[in-house]
Amino acid sequence: MVRQTSHKIPGYIVMVLLVTVLGCSKADSTARGAPESTGTGSVSFSILWPQGALAEKNNVPPQAAAIEDIDCAALGVATVEATMRDAYGIPLASGSWPCSAHGGTIDNIPEGSDRKIVVTAKDSVGFDVYQGEKAGVQIVGGQNTNIGAVPFELVLPIVVLMGSIAQQSEVDHLPITFSTSGKVKIDVQAWESCTSNGTKNIPTDFFGDGNNNNKLISNIFLFNNQNGTLVDSKATSFPGDVAPGAHTTRSGRNPYLVMNISAGTYRLAIGSYPLSEADAWAGVNTDGSSWSDYGSPWKKYKINIYFQ
Repeated sequence: MVRQTSHKIPGYIVMVLLVTVLGCSKADSTARGAPESTGTGSVSFSILWPQGALAEKNNVPPQAAAIEDIDCAALGVATVEATMRDAYGIPLASGSWPCSAHGGTIDNIPEGSDRKIVVTAKDSVGFDVYQGEKAGVQIVGGQNTNIGAVPFELVLPIVVLMGSIAQQSEVDHLPITFSTSGKVKIDVQAWESCTSNGTKNIPTDFFGDGNNNNKLISNIFLFNNQNGTLVDSKATSFPGDVAPGAHTTRSGRNPYLVMNISAGTYRLAIGSYPLSEADAWAGVNTDGSSWSDYGSPWKKYKINIYFQ
């Protein structure tokens, strides 16, 4: 039973204006990172993580946690990338660092005013998890400018689909339309794990109705909506084994898909494990025996879809 669906994901139209300026070869070489004795500077920054993202260490309250308390793995963050842009949004220079650095320095930035830095924290498959920016940065040739902390915000999914598998034979079909090509991440939350020890930060309550009571081992199939061609699937008892942080920060029982995808309309099928491709397309699960294996009446799911 589907409780919420999405109709269409908005596309993005980007207009790029190319301007030819006499004598621009010097600026172009600088933007590519070629060092000069004058005319370029650097910027250093740190990261201000959201309070809710701060890892608990020795029961330290989030608002009091220091930078060394940040657990990058628990946040699902592998790397931090930063790009300095000019007033027109054109990239000037960039850099990448491990999350554990909690900041970085971008070199070889053409001097000038009204620069903006955009910083993104990415997971191990390259998806944005947190993002922040700071504008009005002044770059002085031959100098390093420390702009302090760039505040981060959590990158939200573009679509959240919620429903439940009310009986063993049920398969929900969820239409998804992408109006442009890109990269999609489908992250299912259905099986609520128990935290076996203090070293694991596995979410225990996805639905706000009590810990560990939702026990749906879900399988998913993504089809081309027009001809039923299978695009990809996760259909095992541990369909989230490839997810960043599987079995340490999240349960491996929750399906997880990442892929490049073309514009078009697709059909996402979800049901109880084991679910075959034929049953997923037909919309009736002839097995689905895990639906009743664990005795819990709670068989809900939440599907977060990210696109970039």
